[in-house]
Amino acid sequence: MEAIAAVRALRGEGLDCRLEIHGYDHFFPEYLERCRREISSGGLEDAVRLGGFTDDVAGVLGRADVLLCASTFESFPNSLNEAMAAGVLVVSTPVGGIPELVVDGVTGILCRDTSVEAILEGLRRAATLTPEGRARMVEQARRVARSECHPQRTVSDLLGIYLRALDVGAGSEGRERAREARTGPGAPLPTVRPVHPGGVPASHLPLRRRLRYSVVPGADRWVGLDVLVGTHGTQPRGEARLRVLSPDGHPLRQSSADLSSARDNEWLAFRHVAIENAGGGGSRSSWS
Repeated sequence: MEAIAAVRALRGEGLDCRLEIHGYDHFFPEYLERCRREISSGGLEDAVRLGGFTDDVAGVLGRADVLLCASTFESFPNSLNEAMAAGVLVVSTPVGGIPELVVDGVTGILCRDTSVEAILEGLRRAATLTPEGRARMVEQARRVARSECHPQRTVSDLLGIYLRALDVGAGSEGRERAREARTGPGAPLPTVRPVHPGGVPASHLPLRRRLRYSVVPGADRWVGLDVLVGTHGTQPRGEARLRVLSPDGHPLRQSSADLSSARDNEWLAFRHVAIENAGGGGSRSSWS
């Protein structure tokens, strides 16, 4: 109802916009009938279409300029993730877990609340974006959706939690099973020892000064390190450097990457000639 009212107001302001509403429409027949009456009373038959449930998500997104989520209650709607991954600008109400995905002005437009006025304001902002501003927002949203919400990311995170539970909670026998599940029988466990700050960041950590991490390789023939960079739409400066040291501190390998060319949610790859016997404590690395 709020979305229909917002479109009615926009058309009254002279904006030629159209609304397609998709999703299950048989759970609340009385509400659906109210929506039909609202469309009819507002003379919106040519502007608003109730499309019902559809399997053609790609087709719907392909003809959309904006995906509007006007929910008053949500958790983490997959429709937003799909639109962001497909390069469609998102306008959404700020309910449930949506603000974790839609950062206002960065990955989409977040309305201030669920009222018609707030949704109307969000749609106005979307309609008045410059081509450059719109492209920047859509591209950032695509990166977030394809890195943070990729199915493989979920699988990896869940497996990591399960393996950690085995490792910590099942005693020495469980730790041995977890070790073999990760690396194969007899292989040493890789470990990460942060030097600064005092612990591995549990979330995003603004990089305002130099950070350094020490890593002990857990396998032979170690050839490098991948680092995921998060810029949050800003242009980073400085340098990321990987130094591989012997146990007594002598440099064995070194590589670096210019952060000014880094893009948000992309990997920096540091590669070097393989180091034999790296898994037995024969080398350590410092990444900063």
